[in-house]
Amino acid sequence: MNQPKKLAVLINADNVCANTIESILNKIATFGRINIKRVYGDWGSSCLTTWRQKILPNALTPIQQLAYIKGKNVTDVAIIIDAMDLLHSKVFDGFCIVSSDSDFTSLATRIRAGGLLVYGFGDTKTPEIYRNICDQFICMDELNSSTNKNSVSITAEQSKKTEQKQVVQSKAKNNTGLKRQLITLIASIIEAQKNKEGWCNLGCVKQRIIVEKPDFNFKSYGYSKFSSLIASIYLFELKKGSSCLVRIRPELSNSKLILSNMPCAKTKNKEKEKTNTL
Repeated sequence: MNQPKKLAVLINADNVCANTIESILNKIATFGRINIKRVYGDWGSSCLTTWRQKILPNALTPIQQLAYIKGKNVTDVAIIIDAMDLLHSKVFDGFCIVSSDSDFTSLATRIRAGGLLVYGFGDTKTPEIYRNICDQFICMDELNSSTNKNSVSITAEQSKKTEQKQVVQSKAKNNTGLKRQLITLIASIIEAQKNKEGWCNLGCVKQRIIVEKPDFNFKSYGYSKFSSLIASIYLFELKKGSSCLVRIRPELSNSKLILSNMPCAKTKNKEKEKTNTL
C-alpha cells in the first residue's frame, strides 16, 4: 500500500484571507498528509487579528516576521528561506504554497527541480507564469465558493437553483474560446495515448490536462463533473468499461475534423502546400 505524500504547508498571511484556511486545508488533505503548517506574518499587526483567531483551531504554527522596511514584502523572503531548508531536509514529498504573489515562481521552479510536487493556492489575479509552474494550481475564490455552497441549508439551495443555472449558462457562453483550446488539447492527448480502437482512459486525459494547464478546473466551464464537460462538447464519445473506467475517443464522424484542426496537422498541411508549389 502506498504511503500518503508528506506535505509542507507554507502560508503568507499578508495576502491570504484568514476565512479561507479551513477550505484550503481540507483540499490539501486530499493530496496527502500535512506534516507542517506554518503561517507567516507580523503578528503584532492589527491586520492579522482574524488570522490570530485561526491559529489554534487549525493547529497552525505562526512564524513572526517583522516588516523591517516599509513597502518590502519580507514575509516572502522568510517563506523562501524556510522552504529551502525543508527541501534540503529530504523529508517531504511536496509543498503547498498559499499565496497569490508571483515572487514564488522561482521557488516553485527550484522545488520541482528537486523532484518534489508543488501545489499552489492563490486568487484569480495570480500571474499565469506562477500558475503554470505549479504541478497543480487551486483558485481559492472557487474553493471558498464551493465550501460556502455546501454549508447553506437545503431551503436556501432550492431558492438559488434558478440563479445557479443562470451562472452556469453564463460561464458556458464566456468560455467558448477556452473550449476550443481544450478540444485541441484533448484531441492531441487521445492521439498520443489511444489504443488500436482509438480509445483512451478519461482519467488519464484529465491528469494530462492538469500537467499541461495546472490551473485547469472544469467547474470554471460551468460543470460539476469533468465527464459532463466532455459530454457537452459533442465531439467526443464516452463509454464505461467493465472495470467502471470511462473511456473517451473522438466521435468517428468528427475525428477527421478534430485532427485537421490540431496544430501538428496544420503544420503538415502547410508543408504539403509548399511541396506542391515546388
